[in-house]
Amino acid sequence: MTRLDAPVLAGVDGSPAAFRAVSWAAHEARLRGRRLHLLYVNTWPAYMNANWPGLTGWDVAAGQAIGLDVLERARRTALAADLGIEIDTGVSAGPATRVLGEASEDASLLVVGRRGGGGLTDRLVGSSAAQIAQFAACPTVVVPEIGVIVPPDGPGVVVGVDIGDEGQPAVEFAFDEASRRGLPLTAVRAWTLLSDEPGLRADVAPLPEDLEAEQRRLLSEGLAGWSAKYPDVLVLPRVVRRHAATALAHLGRDAALLVVGARGAGGFHGLRIGSVSDAVVRHAACPVAVAG
Repeated sequence: MTRLDAPVLAGVDGSPAAFRAVSWAAHEARLRGRRLHLLYVNTWPAYMNANWPGLTGWDVAAGQAIGLDVLERARRTALAADLGIEIDTGVSAGPATRVLGEASEDASLLVVGRRGGGGLTDRLVGSSAAQIAQFAACPTVVVPEIGVIVPPDGPGVVVGVDIGDEGQPAVEFAFDEASRRGLPLTAVRAWTLLSDEPGLRADVAPLPEDLEAEQRRLLSEGLAGWSAKYPDVLVLPRVVRRHAATALAHLGRDAALLVVGARGAGGFHGLRIGSVSDAVVRHAACPVAVAG
């Protein structure tokens, strides 16, 4: 259970993407009534030791000084919005994925930036952010380097609805975020004829219209009970015959936030993030939350 005083944690590295993430994290901290903790990870010692073990004479303190400078700029970025939130900072040394993963154990939310553009072809885009989301202990939001203008009549918060208990944390997170922002929630169930999902069970007629009806039932089942808990949230259900990652990235183009589960249906329990979530984290145009 997340502590009531757990901060919103933002990882900063001095890149434009990281400063956008800081701004996003500051607004999220205000919405949640939490303090904002800015963390710079000094990866230089780990990099040097991994590539040149035993080498001495390089300046260990240089990375610390750079980190303090980056943190001061990040703090000014957060203060510029004049949100009235408490802000503290810190520097840690080590691999970024491990350090942020350990720090996320004491956070209510982790926010990181993603460098690179969109599209679903370049697997290298956003790889560091995807790795951090893979190992984080709390919900993680990945903010793209290039922002988009969210239209007032857009989909609001978009969530991919998975079946079973493993999909519920993402749904709950999405409802909570939509409620905090006063936005509608677009709930998406994507399917294809070649998927290995309950819509293709032997007792379901193998016709597209019947399969779509089954997917609508699964979507309704995945949302059951949440509208009663969040009566202020307008839910817009969408059933899409398309690969899940492509469907979510498309619908999330104008979203304030896109929420995905940590694992997809049938995902391996040893992995925090499934293939669909990984693709969306790397390439969606809007901020992406991985919850679960």
